[in-house]
Amino acid sequence: AAQTAMENGDEVFAHAILFLRDALTFEEFNSAVHDADVGRIWNVYTFWLFMMRGAGCHNYGNELLELKAQFTHELPALLRPIVERTWLVNRWGKKGRSIPTDRYLEHNNGFTKVS
Repeated sequence: AAQTAMENGDEVFAHAILFLRDALTFEEFNSAVHDADVGRIWNVYTFWLFMMRGAGCHNYGNELLELKAQFTHELPALLRPIVERTWLVNRWGKKGRSIPTDRYLEHNNGFTKVS
């Protein structure tokens, strides 16, 4: 749809379509993190890998590609789910309340500074 809008000369509409696509992709990622659904996170990572490379953000694209390559070719199959389980923490124990492990670490650092 964005390509068709660009071909018809409606650049504003084309960019609006692309913005909505990117916003919905980010919302899917955010929802997958909160639900602790690593499979959905991998789907977004795959999309972002191509998007970053196409946009010229090669460092981010390379990081995602390296992560995917390590999981696919270097880590033993039994170790993959163990590593994936270290990515997210649900410190409240309630469904839909997971956060990334590094954010949890920052929360702990903040609590330590206040104490």
